[in-house]
Amino acid sequence: MKLIILLLLLGLIGYIIYLNLKNYHFKRDNINFLQAQLGGGKSYTLSWFARHEQKVRIRKNRLYKVINLFLPKKWQIDYLPIDVFSNFPIWLGKKYGWSRAINKDIWDWKYKLPVNSIIIYDELANDLPNVKDGKAVISNDRLKFCLRWFRHGTNATIYACSQSLSEVDKTFRAKVQHCYNLSDFHKGFLFNRINVVESFISEDITTIYSDTDKSHIVNMWRSRLPKNTYESRYGKKLYDIDDDLISYVATHSNEIMGMCGIKNGDRWTSYTYDISNKAVRDYMKNLSK
Repeated sequence: MKLIILLLLLGLIGYIIYLNLKNYHFKRDNINFLQAQLGGGKSYTLSWFARHEQKVRIRKNRLYKVINLFLPKKWQIDYLPIDVFSNFPIWLGKKYGWSRAINKDIWDWKYKLPVNSIIIYDELANDLPNVKDGKAVISNDRLKFCLRWFRHGTNATIYACSQSLSEVDKTFRAKVQHCYNLSDFHKGFLFNRINVVESFISEDITTIYSDTDKSHIVNMWRSRLPKNTYESRYGKKLYDIDDDLISYVATHSNEIMGMCGIKNGDRWTSYTYDISNKAVRDYMKNLSK
């Protein structure tokens, strides 16, 4: 009996090692973009990147601390910031708490982030749309300037997403270094899995992938995310807003954070947008003063 249990255990370990070796590996750069339809795993993957990026930096900082013990002060390595800035609530565990809130103001430098920040931005097309009121949006000169020099100013690592990159402002699209299509999101007992295909997208060149095998093992990304890291329906309270307020919220989606009573840099306080009809009306009233 013990031998059977041991063999089963070794088989399970071997299977997990095999899956890890075959697991899809994202190529990450300063600006990384995910696109998928509703329920395709965008928010899940962004939340995974938030925790993963933070853990990597924590490990690096521990290494830097040891190295700095042997270096003169002028040669010491700067520690990396570990705060996560996101436009939706992400719980990073008891030790680090909630992620810090951000909105559209980061893109045109109205709110300035610390150097080397971790930026997680869901549904980017809400705040940097390609089309608004049925007309193409032309980026103003300030946004073009700030996006062009964004890396120079912040050296931030960005993970952003939308249902389609084509929905996003043209100036931002031109800055994207890696774009991944997500599909076939399944939750499992040992791990969750998502089919991933990288696309090279440019205004001038489009590489079309012919592989449409959704279960192809080389395109499967398997991962685990601690329970209660995020709420997949973090905007569900928006559905309860009165009809006369919906148009206002829709055209001022970048101000939802303010309607929740949160400023850039504050920590999120709950898994969902803490928004109500009263919160929206009070916000509108304060703006009109």
